[in-house]
Amino acid sequence: MNTFKIFKPKKNNSIFNIDWIISLSFVISLLSVFLVDYFEKLLPDKISAITTGFLILLLITIIIIQLISNFLYIPLNGEFDGEITFNSDAIILGKNIYPISNIKKIHVFISDYKGMSL
Repeated sequence: MNTFKIFKPKKNNSIFNIDWIISLSFVISLLSVFLVDYFEKLLPDKISAITTGFLILLLITIIIIQLISNFLYIPLNGEFDGEITFNSDAIILGKNIYPISNIKKIHVFISDYKGMSL
């Protein structure tokens, strides 16, 4: 017999989350590297020091963000509501009992959990 708590997430209407921000910063970083490379071809004498400094700063920033994100976790956004119990002959969901012989398919979806990293 295994018992698990059922988590119900709260509705979040915000499109800005940490994944979106990291993806956007990655795209901006790639674009800026290509732009610096383009301008370096136009003005090779003046831009090479700026390019080197920019790439070093970008590398240091990416390393710092990666180190910080390894120790941060997303808090759960919702609440636990009820329990589900798996027995050898039935699944118990709240007060409802579902015999294994009546179950044809089970779909379990795990998208948010305590300790999920950024």
